[in-house]
Amino acid sequence: MGAAALAALLLCATKEDLGLAVGAFGAVVLWRERGGPDRRAKVFGWLLLAGGPLASAVEIGYLIPAMGGVPGYYWNYTQLGADGGEALRNVLGDPWLLVESAFSSPLKPILLGWLVLTTAALPFRSATSLVALPLLAERILSDNPNHWSIARHYDAFLWPILVTAAIEALGVLWAGGRRRRARRLGATAAVLSLAAAAGLGLYHLAVPYEWQPKAPTAALARAAELIPDGATVEADNQVAPRLTNRTRVMLADGTPRGQEYVILRYTQRAFPFQRDPDQAAYRAFLLAHGYQELFDQDGVTLLRHTGTEPVPGTHLPGPDSTPYQEKIPPDVGHNFFLG
Repeated sequence: MGAAALAALLLCATKEDLGLAVGAFGAVVLWRERGGPDRRAKVFGWLLLAGGPLASAVEIGYLIPAMGGVPGYYWNYTQLGADGGEALRNVLGDPWLLVESAFSSPLKPILLGWLVLTTAALPFRSATSLVALPLLAERILSDNPNHWSIARHYDAFLWPILVTAAIEALGVLWAGGRRRRARRLGATAAVLSLAAAAGLGLYHLAVPYEWQPKAPTAALARAAELIPDGATVEADNQVAPRLTNRTRVMLADGTPRGQEYVILRYTQRAFPFQRDPDQAAYRAFLLAHGYQELFDQDGVTLLRHTGTEPVPGTHLPGPDSTPYQEKIPPDVGHNFFLG
């Protein structure tokens, strides 16, 4: 229990929603200890069940906003309610809302099928799989299409739990004398999981071309090197992290900020632009209003403000400004493998 408590503490300190998984693990401990004599294990289970969600609530409600975030910024469950409190009230009044939200897009049941089939349904033979339930609910109840695809990182938090549950289920079968069945199910799950992994990413290791950065990505890095330390920059969302340690960076978003340099892709959409032509139009606008192009390669441009007149529509965000609430482009969320 000491090791589990340390792991729970580290999980709660890693990502703001993992406290929900810790709470679910507490529920699993209580389930397994039901009717048993181990009072310490039951107390431990209750502490996890209460402490994990409490840690998540503190992190989401207080710690993240204290670091500059906006309360409710990542709320993506408007089908259930405008915020967590309203969603809870709505669900208690009409539990069918959960079902409607979970199946509001064909990609959501496909996601569930993907997780079940690629593990030969083995995790469902173990209560440990319930630890993944809060993290899975985050995805299938969300109205953000980015959460439904398997092309992004969201599966990464589910798989350690599901694989552990699968191994545990095989161990129970083996210990119960059903070794032939354990071998067959284990081999099936291994083949299905490896096939899925190979199709989604392992092949990248075998193709040297895939080891190289894509041309626009490399061009962004080269253009960023041309920006001097201490400059003010409007930057493409992808390259901004390279510049924040030595320049003053604002996100390039189509609103002129009057910064000395602007670096962006103009042939490939980047957050928060909604359509591919928007960045090209913004580039043309800046070139027509006092900016000079210093770099143009592989769809990446670096502009420098050399004019004396302010750019029309310039607006600098102030201390009371809030970050962008992500708006999903209309063409996102229609492909299970691409997002």
